[in-house]
Amino acid sequence: IEDCKAGKIDLIITKSIARFARNTLDCIANIRELKGLSNPVGVFFETENLYTLDKNIEMILTLLATVAQEESHTKSEIMNVSIDQRFSRGTFLTPARFGCDKDEEGNLVINEEEAETVRITYYMFIEGYTTLEIADFLNTYKRTSKLGNIKWTRSAVIALLKNERYCGDVLSRKTFTPNCLDHKAKKNKKNRPQYRQRDHHEAIVSRLIYNIANNLLAYNR
Repeated sequence: IEDCKAGKIDLIITKSIARFARNTLDCIANIRELKGLSNPVGVFFETENLYTLDKNIEMILTLLATVAQEESHTKSEIMNVSIDQRFSRGTFLTPARFGCDKDEEGNLVINEEEAETVRITYYMFIEGYTTLEIADFLNTYKRTSKLGNIKWTRSAVIALLKNERYCGDVLSRKTFTPNCLDHKAKKNKKNRPQYRQRDHHEAIVSRLIYNIANNLLAYNR
């Protein structure tokens, strides 16, 4: 749209209304904005064979955009059901996390250099260090994150201590997307079913250490 305002684009061609905007409101608002430019820019939708600079197009466009929005919602619901079924069968999405890499078969394996930082964090916390003191320690000794960052924060330490991956478990559905229009993820507070598999991969710390740390975390951070 910024390029259209700058006069760099004369025509937008897109596959369908559903590919142009997430919802009816955005679709109509953007089309009106493009049409109202000093050099109007039209949008041509291939599937619907519609051109937005044609006369009397807005009513039918609004109707079709509403249908596209509902189809998007239906697809989102089907995807959520599919994800739940996959998790219930024990098929989890397990991207690499700090302390773990993925081998050629897609299995989580320990990254020993990163795992050392994980173990230091757990043992320091159990020994009575606060999460802020641990963050300062990791910063002082330049312990890097998965992406190579060296800035550790209190919240990052807490997240590490609470991550079930480090005792070998996998917990699905920590977040969910309630609205298919804005695609914003929210923390799952029993809004959706969760599935946990114990001993899914090799643990970095024992379950005992993990449980002690999280019990302490519940009372004192």
